Amino acid sequence: MLLPTASLNGTSILAGGAAGTFADAGRPLNIGKRNDGVTGLNGWIQEVVTFSTVASATDIRYLQWTQSVYYNISGPVLGTLPAGAQSGSVTIWYDQSGNAKNATAAAVANQPRIITAGVISRRNSWPVIIFDGASDYLTAATTNNAFNTTNGGTINGIGSNNGAASWQCMAQQGRNASPWWGIWGSSAAPAKWTGGNDSGPGNLSSSVNSNSYCAVTYIQNAAAVSSVIVNGVTPGVTGNPSITHANAQLFYIGYGATGSEYWNGSISELNVFALNLNDTRRILLQSNQNAYHALSHAAANIKYTTSAVASAATYTRYVLGIGSQTTASSPQDSVCETRQSAGMGFTVSTNVATAFLKNNGDYMCAGMSCPTFSTSNTFTTAPIQLRWQNDWFIDKTDVGVAGGTVSIYFDFGDYNIGTSPGAASGYSLLNRPTTASNFTVVAGATANVVGDRVYFTVDANNIVDNSFFTIGSTYPPNSPLPVELVNFKAEACDKDVCLDWKTASELNNDYFSIERSVDAESWTEIKKVKGAGTSQRTLNYSAMDYEPLPGISYYRLKQTDFDKNFKYSKIEAVEFKNTLEVGIYPNPSSGVFNISNCKGYDKLTITDMLGRKVYTADVEKDFMLLELNTLEAGSYFITLNNSVSNKKFTSKIIIDKK
Repeated sequence: MLLPTASLNGTSILAGGAAGTFADAGRPLNIGKRNDGVTGLNGWIQEVVTFSTVASATDIRYLQWTQSVYYNISGPVLGTLPAGAQSGSVTIWYDQSGNAKNATAAAVANQPRIITAGVISRRNSWPVIIFDGASDYLTAATTNNAFNTTNGGTINGIGSNNGAASWQCMAQQGRNASPWWGIWGSSAAPAKWTGGNDSGPGNLSSSVNSNSYCAVTYIQNAAAVSSVIVNGVTPGVTGNPSITHANAQLFYIGYGATGSEYWNGSISELNVFALNLNDTRRILLQSNQNAYHALSHAAANIKYTTSAVASAATYTRYVLGIGSQTTASSPQDSVCETRQSAGMGFTVSTNVATAFLKNNGDYMCAGMSCPTFSTSNTFTTAPIQLRWQNDWFIDKTDVGVAGGTVSIYFDFGDYNIGTSPGAASGYSLLNRPTTASNFTVVAGATANVVGDRVYFTVDANNIVDNSFFTIGSTYPPNSPLPVELVNFKAEACDKDVCLDWKTASELNNDYFSIERSVDAESWTEIKKVKGAGTSQRTLNYSAMDYEPLPGISYYRLKQTDFDKNFKYSKIEAVEFKNTLEVGIYPNPSSGVFNISNCKGYDKLTITDMLGRKVYTADVEKDFMLLELNTLEAGSYFITLNNSVSNKKFTSKIIIDKK
């Protein structure tokens, strides 16, 4: 007998119950829905693992521990390792740029490790790939289309090696033929971070040992001037070698030059750019990596840190920013617009007379904690009725305290809101000093709606440095944020079907429609319930289906706004069983029985106590008069059967002729 169980964070959360078999032979594995094709998941799946055998408690605990470590989530404490805990290697390191230049290692002997004897390799809490210094490396398609004499190119990596006095290559374009360029640990003792090309890999050397976990950037300018920056610090030795950029050689990770320069250490991030990063872009990249990987960059060369506010310690994700290193140069060395970061971004004009970024060194950067993509009415005060759950920590550097206009925008599509923004007048830019404070409206912020974005134009002097920002709505019917449906449930209740649902908040909500179906494809509206319009409190709704369909039927909730936009809930399946049972009376009887509520059956059979059939009849009506006077006194079984659905009803009857 099989005993199913379930485990959360290494602890059983389901009492074992007997199950005769797992009837899954020949059926597909469904992810995100049940095999009925109707009941679906409303949430996120990051990983699904199946096993052909029953996992032991040790195996389950270990699996959940590795997952918690890898995804940086809560999990069980690592206990005893499973017997023979395995290592795991990387066969493909996927290119995230969309250019499909994945780095691969086909041979097992060349595959670097990410799991060592059952434990995920990590640095500063994040997973790293480990190269053995002898045979491990990955190759990707050539980057010669990106590196050219017009744009130059940049390689950026995060990692460390064993610091040995030998050449070790982190990443290199080309290997056996010139030209080539990349990042190494040098052969000098102690080994340093270096960058270079076929004019000499040691011509650009840092002052930081290569066994220090660092962010290293090698920039090859179009004008044949190269530089290496380690944790924001420029090298002590520079050079301007003259090379060409055309090269059809592969791109190597962990192996380079013409010798066996294998990397002996870790790599957690590798970026290749089709241009030589200007100082502003490089500093914004460093700020992102410093926050995410908990590195120790030179304070003067990063523009985002959460150390000023204790509650901002986790706001290290999706770090972005705008800035300017040289406002007077032509072209200006600046970044004036960001991509949105889980729903938020910056944009600013290049007009230094009126806009922010007036002075060399002006920056505005933001980061966030893990996104939730929902709304909330907590920590709000009048006139704000609702806000986005996510907020962003902003670190501002205004060198001359000169202010200037900047736009902070919120992207509804990127925030997974299905509706477009409403009237701009109903939105406000919100700010608070800590995550335990109420939000207040930022003074002087003017809202403007463009497409699915709400832009707030504001003087940078009104953006409080080292504080938290989000968007709020003062009148959700005209300026909507999403309706939050907490749950929807349908279940059989006696002779009816009970329908219940709950909303955490409602905005622009006109009414709910309850729809029913026999096949989950064709739907009929059976009820309509008025919505609350706008509400910032939890509301409970209920309705009844007093004429349910026999067997299995399906229900869903349709929510319709005042502007006639609508969306559906998940689908609920209900098996309705008629509560009117078959009636047999009188019982005992001298031989004549009344049978009621026969609807739903088509055959009747009487068997004696030995299982022999002694009487059969067709069921044609809801009521039958059964005359069994020819049978001997004693006990019998009466069975009603539906030959199509195989539904059965069986009861004992007694014939008493005294």
